[in-house]
Amino acid sequence: MMYIGMVSMVGLPMVGMFDEKMWKTLHGISAGMFFGGFMIYARILSVAMNEVKDQFDQPTQAAIKSMNSNVTGLILTTVAFGISLALRGSGGITAILEWATGIYFVNFFSIASYANPFYDSVHQPKDKKEQEEVTA
Repeated sequence: MMYIGMVSMVGLPMVGMFDEKMWKTLHGISAGMFFGGFMIYARILSVAMNEVKDQFDQPTQAAIKSMNSNVTGLILTTVAFGISLALRGSGGITAILEWATGIYFVNFFSIASYANPFYDSVHQPKDKKEQEEVTA
């Protein structure tokens, strides 16, 4: 799962680096890495969370159910983008679907990480007084 995420993570900046006009093949491969990889990663994450959801409280179980629904949305949006790309080529509705899918993915993973109750416990900044006590 980590390797799929790493490949996908590299794909998004590469889409921006390789212009669609000048570097069509590299742009396409990069887009495939990003969209395909994160679609697979999101599905694996969703299945893994769903398998252990009974270990969490009700609000977290509801969030996991919402995550599953959004993964279905991610898959449908990605498939719609792929079909549009195959039938209509780039530009027009395909460009809109590409941006919508990319923003959907970025927001999905942002919300999944920031809504995680463990995120705050790990990333709470210490105030200056606590830092001084630790170093003293």
